[in-house]
Amino acid sequence: MDPAHCRIFLVDNDVRATKVLAQMLREDGFDVEITFDGATAIARLGRDPLPDVLITNYQLPHVDGLSIVRFARSRSDRLPVLMITGYREVLEPAAKDFDPPIRIFGKPIAYAELLHELEPYKR
Repeated sequence: MDPAHCRIFLVDNDVRATKVLAQMLREDGFDVEITFDGATAIARLGRDPLPDVLITNYQLPHVDGLSIVRFARSRSDRLPVLMITGYREVLEPAAKDFDPPIRIFGKPIAYAELLHELEPYKR
């Protein structure tokens, strides 16, 4: 798949940081859709087409990131998920309970590391 056809759904309540990250990903050729709260993310994930990759924060208004992941995986059990969090140590054990595991990124996010993780979806 061309990176422009790799659809990333980005969920984070930090509006400014989310917009900056989305812009950087778009400049690197990804198609990015964003939202800022968990309830809206669940509603969006209830519709097709599903994204190719889900990137979500853990701590969100209304619904937390793990609940979003559970819902997304109920629709697509192999959906790649990357979680951004300030609670990395707390979430890493829970991330391993998912199959495939959730990839955890601490805040502030290392953009080069994120791009490296997204590389397989560029094809």
